[in-house]
Amino acid sequence: MAVLSDQQIWDLLDAGDLVITPRPESDAVSPSTIDLRLGQKFTKPRSTGGAAVEQHIDTRDSEAVMEAISELSEVVQIDEGGFITIEPGQFMLAQTWEHIELPSTIAARIEGRSTWLGSGCPSTRRRRSFMRPIGAY
Repeated sequence: MAVLSDQQIWDLLDAGDLVITPRPESDAVSPSTIDLRLGQKFTKPRSTGGAAVEQHIDTRDSEAVMEAISELSEVVQIDEGGFITIEPGQFMLAQTWEHIELPSTIAARIEGRSTWLGSGCPSTRRRRSFMRPIGAY
């Protein structure tokens, strides 16, 4: 497995093998990375009033996973240019502004990044995610 150079990323975009909508600006692509932006939709767990929730989900079944997320969470939409407050101890999922379509020959990893962390704001927990084309196991 190889890491793609910025030129290889642009070649894949130009050929239509990798689709990112809207297309990234030139400064958003670097060797092995494409900077993505947060979108306007966030998903947060529904309040259970402190009660534990037990849910058994077959994570190999993407429809079951999406159904469970829908049942156990709520979508928060913010206005363009707006903000959202994440309280201490609160967890949220965020959509990217961009829509990405990967060819079956490429896998991707999404990592959180924040310029606020570098300027001394309190630390936020970041989890790494792995993205693969649908149907590729």
